[in-house]
Amino acid sequence: WRGIGEGLQAVMINPVIILGAGDWNKGSSEIFQSAYNEFPWYTSGMSGFVDVVDVVQAAMVLMESSVTAQRFIISGENRYYRDIFSMIAQGFGKKPPHRKVTPLLAEIVWRLEAIKGWITGKDPLLTKETARTAQAVVRFDNSKLLKQFPDFQYTPLEDSIKRICGELTVKHGL
Repeated sequence: WRGIGEGLQAVMINPVIILGAGDWNKGSSEIFQSAYNEFPWYTSGMSGFVDVVDVVQAAMVLMESSVTAQRFIISGENRYYRDIFSMIAQGFGKKPPHRKVTPLLAEIVWRLEAIKGWITGKDPLLTKETARTAQAVVRFDNSKLLKQFPDFQYTPLEDSIKRICGELTVKHGL
């Protein structure tokens, strides 16, 4: 924002959880590997999800417009984590998650992971923040971009997930 305050013509995009066929060993792409490996657990949380292609298209639309000094949330849909994991599992022909992580269980597990990380020197698989975020119901409002650019359309998440599962299947020889 400092640059904008000094006259730079810019817009800021804030994408939610980005889904794409990137490195499935890190970042948001890890959920594809977890679903492929039939990770049995799900939480009651909700968040916004968006296809990486839509993030790029939104950035292009904004760069080619006269809009400046504004911030846009880039979010295709708000969905429960269980639904996302189930769609991904289905895309790979795998079993969906079927065991609910209660808030109490999440609190216990992150503490055990912290102790394990302290002993082994490795990063914990689950942290206090990720345990609590996974339980939170957070909805993101994407209407600002859609009002300013009515022709912009987000890819339905079901379509994105099918495409990404296909790309990952080829990429990893699954």
